[in-house]
Amino acid sequence: MRTDLSRSQRALAGSVLNGSTSKGKPAVRQWVTRQKAACDRFDQIISDLRLAGKPDFAMLSVAVSEAKVLQGDTGA
Repeated sequence: MRTDLSRSQRALAGSVLNGSTSKGKPAVRQWVTRQKAACDRFDQIISDLRLAGKPDFAMLSVAVSEAKVLQGDTGA
């Protein structure tokens, strides 16, 4: 699961930066603006994990799956 998440994070970062004419934080801001609904959904999942205190495997699996959705939903 950690490996999946790490791969998704790397792929997402690359997609965000490659899909923009800007670099760094401005590129991320542009992407977040374009993908507001997906980002809001991911933020809610992370908030739920924090509230759970000790998330179980199923909850973590949902978070990793949602990270993969973000990766594929770059708008590029």
